[in-house]
Amino acid sequence: MKFRPLTPRDLANYVATHEWQGRAGAYAIQGVGASLVERIEGDYLNVVGVPGALLIRLLATRFAGVYGYG
Repeated sequence: MKFRPLTPRDLANYVATHEWQGRAGAYAIQGVGASLVERIEGDYLNVVGVPGALLIRLLATRFAGVYGYG
């Protein structure tokens, strides 16, 4: 994940939203924080917090046949 170049005004506006509070990394890509991001390399769900494809693979391995996986 790479932030775009941010100005002091950009940062002040984002801080004023209070969206950063209680967030890992102090931003929420699924909210206003998306306006700060230039690009994502890899899985969007990793940025949000859950690597979906990996989670499904692990669950399918651990619980073969459950939920139609494995």
